[in-house]
Order: sequence, then structure tokens, then C-alpha cells
Amino acid sequence: MATMLMVGGLLLSACTYLETAPKRPFTTMELLISLSEMPPGWTVSDPPKELRDDISTEDASITIFQADTDFPRRGATHRVYQYRNRSSAKAVYEEFVLPTQLGNTPAEWAYQSTVSDQSYFACYDYEGREPLHCQWSARYEEYIVAFSSWLIPGRMSLQDMERVVRAIDARMAQYLDKPYEDVSVRP
Repeated sequence: MATMLMVGGLLLSACTYLETAPKRPFTTMELLISLSEMPPGWTVSDPPKELRDDISTEDASITIFQADTDFPRRGATHRVYQYRNRSSAKAVYEEFVLPTQLGNTPAEWAYQSTVSDQSYFACYDYEGREPLHCQWSARYEEYIVAFSSWLIPGRMSLQDMERVVRAIDARMAQYLDKPYEDVSVRP
């Protein structure tokens, strides 16, 4: 009986390894948000480009935004990674992405993605200082998406973060042909 279970497990893991995601008619670069989805007072400091990543075996892209503020190096980053299949993305998300999300989910954060397979939002105070740094990550089929930003008065609030996350959700739903019902963002 134990031998049958072990053989069954090996066959299941082999099928998972051989599983491939469907060919997509778009790249991860097309999944990145643009300046129009950011709140006022931001610029693009690094335009969309391919991201070199040792774990993502398919495609990865990044864009970086900079807040127009007196705070030095206060930016926001949007990254999209594509993996060979859903199982690979799920394993990477659970083993590498979630454990690196520092901090806690603020009580004021209520948004839950209905498009992603998994998502998580947390903020932390870098070395005990303000402003807070927040990161939202999600897994959509074979994609992992991460958006991070500093909360900066007049440039990025929790409500602004929610608007950006909703824009990412809507974009992923559109490209993955998933239903998306946008519920109004709290004022």
C-alpha cells in the first residue's frame, strides 16, 4: 500500500511538472500599469523593461515610479512574473513571496481581490520610521504580481494603494479573460 501511494505521488508530481500554461498572446510588459493608474504627483523613473529573474523561467517585467516629493528615493514598483504553469507559480508564491512580505495588514485595508487565486497586503515601518512601506502581491494562474509603495502624505495613501491594486486586478482580468466587478473605491 505504501508503495502504491509513493508511486501515485510521483506520478502526480510528474504531471504537475509537465503541466504547461496556455500560450498567451501578450507579455508581462503589457500587464504593467502605467502612470495613468498612479495617483497625481508621480513620474516614471524607470520605464517598463524586462526583469532578469532566476526563478521566473518564462517572462518577467518591472516598472518603477518616483513620487514628486522632498523625501529622497520614495518610489513605487510594479513587477509581473510569468511561470511555466500554475503549480510553479503557486509554489514560488507560497515559498518565496509570502514569507518576504514584512509587516501587518492595516485594519483599514478591506480590499480582497476576486480575480486572483491568492493575494496578500502588508505594511511595515522601515527601521521604525515613517512613512510606512506597503506591498500587495497576488497570484493569477501562472503569474505573480507585486506592487509596493511608500505611503506618502499627498502622494500615496491606503486609498490610493487600493485604487492602484484595483487597476492591476482589472488589467489582469482583462488579459486573462476573467470576470471583474469593480466595486467603488472608498473615498
